[in-house]
Amino acid sequence: MTGAYTIRNKYFTPMDKEYHLPINTLPAQSGLDKSIFSIKELGETVPESLGGSNIIQTTQAAIRGGAGTIQLIAFPAQDAVGRTLGARIGKEVRETLKELHMANDVNIAGIELPNSLRNLNGFDYQQRAFTDDERKRGLQEVKDAIKFVGDVMNGGDVDVISWEFPRAVNDASWNKGKDGKKLFERESEQEKVAFLVDTRSGRTASVQKDDVQFLPVDPTTFKPFTEEELDPDSSKHKDLQPFNWNKFEEWAKKNRDLGSGPKTAEELYVQEQLRAQIDQLKNSRLRSEEFARDAQERIKDNDKKLTDPDLDLSDEEKKEIQKTNERLKAHRVEYLQSAAASLQNLKDLEVRRDSYKPLNEYGIALSANSYAEAGIEALRETQVVAEREATSGQKVRDVTVGPEIGWPDYYGGHPQEFKELILEARKKMVNLLTSKHLLDEFGNVKVDPNTKQTSLNPFFDPDLKPEEAQERAKKHIKGVFDTGHLGMWLANFKYEKDEQTSQRESEQKHIERFNKWFEKEVKELAEDPRELVSGIQLVDSNSAAHGHLPPGEGIFPVFKTAKMFKEKGFTGFIVSEGHEEERFGKGRIRTKLWEQAGAPIGKGYFGQSAMPLRWNHVAQGYFGKTYSPLFMFGSYSPSNEFKLWSEIPLE
Repeated sequence: MTGAYTIRNKYFTPMDKEYHLPINTLPAQSGLDKSIFSIKELGETVPESLGGSNIIQTTQAAIRGGAGTIQLIAFPAQDAVGRTLGARIGKEVRETLKELHMANDVNIAGIELPNSLRNLNGFDYQQRAFTDDERKRGLQEVKDAIKFVGDVMNGGDVDVISWEFPRAVNDASWNKGKDGKKLFERESEQEKVAFLVDTRSGRTASVQKDDVQFLPVDPTTFKPFTEEELDPDSSKHKDLQPFNWNKFEEWAKKNRDLGSGPKTAEELYVQEQLRAQIDQLKNSRLRSEEFARDAQERIKDNDKKLTDPDLDLSDEEKKEIQKTNERLKAHRVEYLQSAAASLQNLKDLEVRRDSYKPLNEYGIALSANSYAEAGIEALRETQVVAEREATSGQKVRDVTVGPEIGWPDYYGGHPQEFKELILEARKKMVNLLTSKHLLDEFGNVKVDPNTKQTSLNPFFDPDLKPEEAQERAKKHIKGVFDTGHLGMWLANFKYEKDEQTSQRESEQKHIERFNKWFEKEVKELAEDPRELVSGIQLVDSNSAAHGHLPPGEGIFPVFKTAKMFKEKGFTGFIVSEGHEEERFGKGRIRTKLWEQAGAPIGKGYFGQSAMPLRWNHVAQGYFGKTYSPLFMFGSYSPSNEFKLWSEIPLE
């Protein structure tokens, strides 16, 4: 028996088949051919509370289980009163957590805020409206979390799930493959509706995509009908043309190409709808004003009659003319009031028309503004921590804040949207740091409606150069990438026909194609020089449903994600969020990740000449199996003298 074989047996028990195998038949290493991770780098998510445990106990349990990297999940107990970390975690608990991670040399990388905080734009899914109160509450929760990671971890990441607002998948600009065909198709009522936002109130207005409008517009050139085409007595008269949603999409695309007019189908739809009402009100106003003028002319004519000596009117005739004038005067007032009412409604519609913005444009702007403010708060907290720890010798990290890639149902769930939100937030942060005056959501200088004065920007730093501001925004606004959320796109991934059978492709082929798309998106994100990601949550699933399986226990290339990021020099945190199988064995959230990674765990107990051990060689024997052995051993095994009546030998 060789020395290497002896060393291996130190990690196997008699219940393991491998106990009796020579070294050359030990199980092959799964995962990487060459390890690029240490076990300490591959951590786990830890809930703030679990059952009767609190944040200190759950953190201690993870550390004792071997986790070297931890991301806390803000998951308050059911009886917790405070919504934010600032309300429910005091100084002593914070100091205890800080001592825990320092004493154990553990990387507590940051905290994920609860899903009750869905976005930072204030969109209320029940009211279908953006409210500033909700936006401020969410921003305050993020600021409390920023202070928390500064107090406890000397810096770290604050992570907010990105469910910004509802949006369509089928019509999205990114929903195209190389051949121009749609990659995803969602069957949902959401696909039948488009939204606009009234920027005055934040409330949304819906547009039914299956409705048809009949318009006096040429469906090819999109030009309004000429006078002759409108004239019913003209030989060139045209009937109103039916415009469905696809026609509005085509019209919007032409406007974008020309750089003029409404740029989205929903804007065009509502503007044309309102234009018909506006035209009616204009006509109503004109008619009322014309009637008022006619009444005034008749009053003048009657007044002339009353003073004309040549007419020699009787007293009765004069009284009748005077009564007529009184009626005309009353009618004239009514006509003028009607004209004023038409004008009032006309102005209201024009203001409403001009106040409508596409939901995407408005929602992204609000989210980006809030993340920009949060980024400045992260910058300030980083400076506070650096000053506090200047003489302590403790490691200080940047505080970062940003969205976690969300679900396919909402904006923020697609990788392109994830990138767009982070980049828009960075741009807004640069504006806040370098602009003397406050800007609104769309980059316009804010003006006080009462004083008509421009508002000064409290975040403005006159000594900060634009390139320095860009670097700070890049450093403090980053997102968290969740592989499980990307895997949920499988539900909408379109099937293709099998070229050989002309039938719908098999499930296996469908998943294989999806995983290629998955890897392509991950590769682009990992290679992006703008460094958009601060951390990765490795989560697997066996279907398109939202699951939390440990890496390798599902169908998606989860660990390959970590490998692609690491090979590109990624230095952020990597944690497993696969807590779904903890009921089958404590610690599987981390041990299954370690098994996938094949990280080295040392060279044995007997010198440097021993072969490096890999995780899958020891995990099942040393840390316990999740199933019983498939053979008998030791005193349970019958003697060789025992035979069954059939004389079939036992194995």
